[in-house]
Amino acid sequence: MEENKVENVINIIKDMDIIDKLRLGICLSTSDWANIYIIKLRCMKSVILC
Repeated sequence: MEENKVENVINIIKDMDIIDKLRLGICLSTSDWANIYIIKLRCMKSVILC
């Protein structure tokens, strides 16, 4: 069930035109969730590199 949801979202994004994809990217990059995720990735990278 969860796998179908992910596939559906991927298909929706694939079917978008470039303007809508850019809008989606901007919305995701300015969201709090994305910022937390990016900070978490940076912290993980810094731990791995040390």
